[in-house]
Amino acid sequence: MLWAVGIVILVVVAYLMFGTKKSTDPTFYRWQLVNETTPRWARYLEGMKNVTRDTLLALELLKKDSDGKRFYVWTAEVGDYWDLPDEVYEKGKVDCDGFARLTTDALKRFAKCAEVWWMEYYGYYRQYVYNPDTGEYSYKVVAGGHAITAYMKDGEILAFSNTQWWHDKGFQDFLDVGEETFPEGLYRVVCRHWETGKAQWIQVAKSGEILEGSNVFDRKITKLKDVKQLEKWSVA
Repeated sequence: MLWAVGIVILVVVAYLMFGTKKSTDPTFYRWQLVNETTPRWARYLEGMKNVTRDTLLALELLKKDSDGKRFYVWTAEVGDYWDLPDEVYEKGKVDCDGFARLTTDALKRFAKCAEVWWMEYYGYYRQYVYNPDTGEYSYKVVAGGHAITAYMKDGEILAFSNTQWWHDKGFQDFLDVGEETFPEGLYRVVCRHWETGKAQWIQVAKSGEILEGSNVFDRKITKLKDVKQLEKWSVA
């Protein structure tokens, strides 16, 4: 009963925080609906039918092919094509949106999880560089985007990021999930329906800003100009 109350509270809080904010959805056109009449879809249903728990999904993502190599591998794709779950199941090598589509669909369709979301995060992270001439590491803060599957289990938020299962992070809310990838701050978050892809809510920071409290190094930062852009240190 407590987990059910937790879900209701989470949904209400999300609506109060994000549901009344109007925002466009410029990436929705990339979402594809599945075609349940194809042989590929039938193979997907047959192959995944026993993935009835999130633990089994985590094991599925670690499976190996006949050569002993990992079947599911993150691979940069040309363009920004959003794969279907049955496509990911068959080819294995996709980027973050493909893995999010597979894990979101599997959690809802086969594991029967009550609350599952396809999360789209945009934010800033540190890109590290090593200079062999000076023996120093440095970083610059750059922007990026990442798709993640978030879901509720026993009153807690868990997530799948590519092939990683984030089951012990202690997430308090949806921003916590995005901060794992973008610790310097988030500027846009989209929560999508697992099947239709329609945005359930969207939160967007003002131009030149990050969402309040989303910089893990300084929760007070809201202006992008206040993010520390460069740091250097020598190899010990």
